[in-house]
Order: sequence, then structure tokens, then C-alpha cells
Amino acid sequence: IYERQRLRALARFTEQRIIYLSYEALRENRAAALSPIFAALGVLPHTATEAGAKQEKRTMRERMENYEALRTMFERTPYAGYFA
Repeated sequence: IYERQRLRALARFTEQRIIYLSYEALRENRAAALSPIFAALGVLPHTATEAGAKQEKRTMRERMENYEALRTMFERTPYAGYFA
């Protein structure tokens, strides 16, 4: 998760009230990824339908010729998380 967003959430909620969900986890196993959310909301699990497929299969590092240069440029900035 991006550190800036995590810190903003922690300013408002305790760690126990925050659920971290990654796109990759959602794509890999939708039901398992959504299960903690349903439990936290106190609702019965619902079978979520596939809304779409990821169009780009390559990572950002694979897609961007200057990935390393950008990663270095954005180190220690609020945007560093995009290059983690």
C-alpha cells in the first residue's frame, strides 16, 4: 500500500479497522480478497461477478523504459510508492 494513504487512514482509524486490499489479490482470488470486507461489514458473503479483465499483463517495470530513472527521481517523495 502507498505509505501516504496508509498514514492518512491511520490518522482516522485504528490499524484493526483498516483492511488492505490489493488489485492483485482481488484478481487472483476475488472471494478470498472480499471475505474480510464482508465480515467487517457484518454481511453475508456475496458472489461478486467479474467486472473486467486486466488489459495489461506486464508490470510497470516491464512497460517503462525509464522505470529505474523515475524510481530514483521519486525516492523519498509522496510518489515513491508507485515505484515499490
